[in-house]
Amino acid sequence: MDKIRKKNASELFKQCNFYIMCSTLNQVVNYIPLKMILKEKTDGSKLEIFNITIDSNKKNDKKNESNNHIENFSSNRRWDENMESALEMLKKGRLASNIKISQNGKLFTPCSLGKNIGEYIEKIKRFIKCRQDSKETNDPYTYIWNITGGQKSLIFAIRKAIEASIVPEEKHIFLYLEGNTNQCAIECISKQDDRIESEFCPLEGKYFDEELTIKTALQLAGFEINEKSCIFKKENGKFCNSKEGKKVEVADHIYEEFKKNEKFRAEAIGCNKGNKDNKQKKQKEFKQQCEKLLGGDDWKSAFRSICGKNDNFFGYILEYMALSELIKVLESDNNLADQFLEIGHSIKLKGEQDQFCEFDLVLLTKGGQILIIECKSGNMDSNVSKARIYTTYAAAGVYGKPILITPLLKEELENAKKHNLKYGENEDYDGDYEYILKAIGAAQRSQMEIWALDSIEEDLRNWMGDIISKENRRRK
Repeated sequence: MDKIRKKNASELFKQCNFYIMCSTLNQVVNYIPLKMILKEKTDGSKLEIFNITIDSNKKNDKKNESNNHIENFSSNRRWDENMESALEMLKKGRLASNIKISQNGKLFTPCSLGKNIGEYIEKIKRFIKCRQDSKETNDPYTYIWNITGGQKSLIFAIRKAIEASIVPEEKHIFLYLEGNTNQCAIECISKQDDRIESEFCPLEGKYFDEELTIKTALQLAGFEINEKSCIFKKENGKFCNSKEGKKVEVADHIYEEFKKNEKFRAEAIGCNKGNKDNKQKKQKEFKQQCEKLLGGDDWKSAFRSICGKNDNFFGYILEYMALSELIKVLESDNNLADQFLEIGHSIKLKGEQDQFCEFDLVLLTKGGQILIIECKSGNMDSNVSKARIYTTYAAAGVYGKPILITPLLKEELENAKKHNLKYGENEDYDGDYEYILKAIGAAQRSQMEIWALDSIEEDLRNWMGDIISKENRRRK
């Protein structure tokens, strides 16, 4: 038996003849390994792709179809459709030439299993036997079974079916992805004479797709993004968007004053609250302060564009301040920036029937993780925080992480969590901070992580720590 420990991901993927994936909510765990395999298929051989789906209960499917769009995503067959729509984009590129097209003209063949677990083994044995009977040469065949999205009962059945069907010229590879660290674990199963051998080890080499986009990642979960959504693409280590760049610069300038000037910060937080006359007065004064701070006409114009005609315009300023800080942090550290592909602002998700939700900020890693940030300049009740956790899971599964960012700095946030926040000398703004305390409390009850504006770098590093450490070890 070949010593799999001596092989890296590239060598293993080159050998693959059959790629079998287990359909799941977040199909990115199936999509990235598939892209990696296809890129290694440079010898002219074709890859056959199969997708195993456990049929969801028909009665429940019918109920879901008559219910809202959110519940439609509980249908397992919709996961197949999400993968199919994402793979259609591959037809436009060279990678499609490495795929053996199925009889129905699709890039993968669906394999449906019913609810009866007892039937799994026989169906999978028939699947393997069919591949063996249609084999045209005596060359060794390699199956890669991506079991990341598979239910435990299915994984047990696959293993049993392989043990009952395997022949010496075959190799079966179980592939499991660990999302928190971008690591792959594999088990290599082969047959020598009448003895089945198995070896388990981590897979050496990279695991990512540098061509992945926010659009594709969300499409794999069944969502489209509105054309008005703003994407900052990474170009030569910089996150760029020609239409929004000036607004980010303005927000960065405001943030510097916001960070060091407590009175300015209190006035910013308070300008969205109060009765109508008092609120208008505070907003006018704060805008004048900002325009005086900014100086140039082009910066003033960008500032006015951020504020627009919105009554609660500081919430938009907060979004741009958080965005500017994220960009600055990523662009100042190559190791950190190397892990991220795109940053999205005001990402509007559209489902099959209507708009699903809007995300303030979205960060996508090359390993498929999605950081979804909610910026709140005022109140947020528990229902809203729970809804954000739910929508994050719907859009990214376990690869998604919801975050709350408030206008508080790190020290203020720590005091707020302990219900010990002091508002400084200006008691006029006590009620405005109280709204933020409610938002923090709601996030805590929902177990939603909270970041301070001035701790974004620290928090981002903590979130990506395991992945960056693993990447650095690989490079050494």
